[in-house]
Amino acid sequence: MKIAGLEVAAGQYTRGSLPCAYLPDGSEVSVPLSILSGAKDGPTLLITSAIHGTELTGIEVIRRLLREDLKASDLRGTIVAAPIVNPMAYNAQQMNTPQDSYNLNRVFPGDPKSLLSHRLAHLIYSQLVAPCDYVIDLHANPTPAIQFAITKGAADPNITTRSKKMADAFGITTIEMRYEHEKHRTGTMIECAMADGKPSLVLELVYWRRIDPVSVNTGVRGIKNVLKSLDMLDGELEEQTETPVIKGALSRVEVTANKGGLVFWSKTAGDSISKGEVIGVLRDPWGDIVEEVVSPRDGWILAWPLLLNQTATTGDFLTFIAYRQE
Repeated sequence: MKIAGLEVAAGQYTRGSLPCAYLPDGSEVSVPLSILSGAKDGPTLLITSAIHGTELTGIEVIRRLLREDLKASDLRGTIVAAPIVNPMAYNAQQMNTPQDSYNLNRVFPGDPKSLLSHRLAHLIYSQLVAPCDYVIDLHANPTPAIQFAITKGAADPNITTRSKKMADAFGITTIEMRYEHEKHRTGTMIECAMADGKPSLVLELVYWRRIDPVSVNTGVRGIKNVLKSLDMLDGELEEQTETPVIKGALSRVEVTANKGGLVFWSKTAGDSISKGEVIGVLRDPWGDIVEEVVSPRDGWILAWPLLLNQTATTGDFLTFIAYRQE
């Protein structure tokens, strides 16, 4: 088979790169690729990481899987891995593409004649997502956070069901993204992939800007479980024992700041909370409380996703809260 211009032979590990842009000095920038083709026929799974340049843990998950844990002789089908989807953001150590300030995971399926992020999204989608049957997109939250998976409803209920099956196999807390709560999260890679009939899964590991060994273990174990559930690998599913797991059908709500200040939490990731409970506060430079962070539902804290430091501006995300679906 041929993917992104790379010839892939059965039973072999192949690596290469996908040119994606040129910098002002004329140097070329490429997306690194690793491909493990099984000795036997089967589906093709795409694994991506660092679509946000500060989310590094998935890079090590991919290395462990393709260079240490998996053997082509045991694999049915092919794993295509892009450990650094946004090399410009990665090199700048920023979340978004520095050249145009866009969040790459909001502009899929992209546009080959638009701004850099849109061009990169189009390239990734056409060259990597389109040829594959399944997609796993690895992300990472700042701490405090627990690890969780995200699925999304698709127009085709079959794709929704198959995506949930992947999440169940992965084995950690799973959140079904609901449009009524997260209208701003459009143009994501998995949204487009699922609309095209590809069961997909987002993994929110930890840390932000660091590689966490526990998250790496969770990611490796979970993806191997997904491979087993897709009949790409033999063996029994392994239980996730190194991370807290909230079981059941869950969705999430996001709490944002109305005021601004230093953020202090009284409930941390994994804690259960009640509707109306004060779970944190914002303080001004003099130490006065300017806002209480109140839980809108009964549920659990997933994360305090403060992206830069322990402060917030009006509209910034303060916390993600998981709640039980009725």
